[in-house]
Amino acid sequence: MAEFIAMNQLAAALNRAASQHDWDAIQQLDQQIAGLLCRFHGQEIDSTARQSLQVLRHTHSHVHKLVREKRDELAGEMVEQHRRREGALSYAAVMREENEHE
Repeated sequence: MAEFIAMNQLAAALNRAASQHDWDAIQQLDQQIAGLLCRFHGQEIDSTARQSLQVLRHTHSHVHKLVREKRDELAGEMVEQHRRREGALSYAAVMREENEHE
């Protein structure tokens, strides 16, 4: 019964952290989920706990999909920022060269 409550609480906390983009909380919850799942290894679980585990698994999968999408979005933004910075530096170098020839 305690595992049932823990799984439901973890799923709710994971959803809450994802909606708030709280990446640190998601990482901590991920570790807690791993610890909880280790306790189940090799044990029989009842149908209620199995249902809670399915909800937690679905929530975990959904949140990690969101995290991957955000990571990819941020990586794209970093590439774009780098490209803009290189362009600005090149422009500054050309302008400096022009000023030196005047």
